[in-house]
Amino acid sequence: MESNKLYNDGHLIVAAIRVLTHVNKKPPGVSEVLSMLRFSIEGGNLICRKLEKRGIIESSEGPWGVRLFVSEATRLEEIEPEEEGNRLDDALQEFKSRKKDYNAEIAAFKARQQDRQKTVFADIEEKLKKDLPPS
Repeated sequence: MESNKLYNDGHLIVAAIRVLTHVNKKPPGVSEVLSMLRFSIEGGNLICRKLEKRGIIESSEGPWGVRLFVSEATRLEEIEPEEEGNRLDDALQEFKSRKKDYNAEIAAFKARQQDRQKTVFADIEEKLKKDLPPS
């Protein structure tokens, strides 16, 4: 259900635009659509921008604010059901891969530091043995 979020929310927004246009006899503003659907302003604006990028809705700014219009609702069906989920999974896998590489790099650095420390201590011990007279 979560992977179809853009698809489902897109249908809701297009339907809300149509209903509000019919009821009010004018194109609705973004805030009207979002309050009807009880979407947060941030989340709703994000979905509206995604739908606008895909050519599904259009927005027009005028003296009475931004108004929404349905442009090509059939493009909603072109949204792949798992498109958003796949991007999130890809980003998560990339993050895990970078984290694993980073951890390996840190482990290699620690190993080099230990070897360097052993070498330094061995050199110091050798110098001390040379400089101290035998007792």
